Amino acid sequence: MQTVLFVDDDLRILQKLQAITLNKSIQCFLAQNGEEALKIVQEHEIEVAIVDLVMPVISGEELLDMITSISPDTVIMIMTEESNMREAVRIHNELHTKKIIVKPFTLSDDIAGWIHAALSLYHKHETYTQKQEIFQKKVDKYKQILFEMRNTIRNREESYEQIVNVFGMIMKEIYLNYDKLSELESQILADYEKKILNDFIHIFLLCEFHEDFFEQMLVNQYHDPGELRYFRFRKDLNDQIKKEHLGILIFITMYMTQYFSLVFPTFVAKLNLSEENECYVLNFLYEANGILVNEETKNRMIEMVTGILNEFADRYANAAKGNVIQYKVYINKNSLKGVFHHE
Repeated sequence: MQTVLFVDDDLRILQKLQAITLNKSIQCFLAQNGEEALKIVQEHEIEVAIVDLVMPVISGEELLDMITSISPDTVIMIMTEESNMREAVRIHNELHTKKIIVKPFTLSDDIAGWIHAALSLYHKHETYTQKQEIFQKKVDKYKQILFEMRNTIRNREESYEQIVNVFGMIMKEIYLNYDKLSELESQILADYEKKILNDFIHIFLLCEFHEDFFEQMLVNQYHDPGELRYFRFRKDLNDQIKKEHLGILIFITMYMTQYFSLVFPTFVAKLNLSEENECYVLNFLYEANGILVNEETKNRMIEMVTGILNEFADRYANAAKGNVIQYKVYINKNSLKGVFHHE
């Protein structure tokens, strides 16, 4: 029986892919993380592997390197969202994968046909001798990779716990009390706190951001003329942003604009990123109208904004006049704060 491995941390995607291959004489294996996927590859002859690029702890690119080391004849296809297409094309060219599948899938996507073509390619190139030699080497290679992968996971888990602890310190200092809020308002506040934590972990642990994508990512996320929400970005820098500072700049920008998108139904946001002496300067100017939450919830969310600015910024200032609100945030180029500050 032909074999296909699907790897994605989203169970719904896995179930959808499995349903596509039903009644096609294909044995499907499902994995929600890198360790599960590697165990399957070691124990079974996998002819086609379809792997999502964005996954926690072990990334899709790292997993692809491991799979091709253990089972070089396996035909690889990668999955990614359109926003990650440039990175997907790079990996596709470097690893010579069979195809890039863009999520979410559409009715015009012939996924079953792509899988069939990949299976045909696998059987066209395989020989019995090659398969026997590869299988004999699998166990030793798997043990080596598993050892390296476990060390990687251990290191990242330590970083994850450090990040969560730092975030916990910030929230503890703010001391959010939900007693005075309605159930709906409490949920809004809890969702905002969860969103901040997710961004916090995502930026500092799981992803590497590049300066070239900074503006594009922010505009794509927050600029929506159909909802009367406008996000404008301007950058005036002499040199490239330090890698360790880029995460902090992105994080501050995302959670502050997320605050305005949750509190106000419409807004115009203008962000200017510049330099002043030894500091990066984030100058936010928001023109906001109406309000989606009550005053108590708004004040609690401002407490989160203030708490995290105190943690990450060297200094900041804010002012308001009418429906216009301004924040000016300074990040010193020669010092690190926030998650890097806590040992």
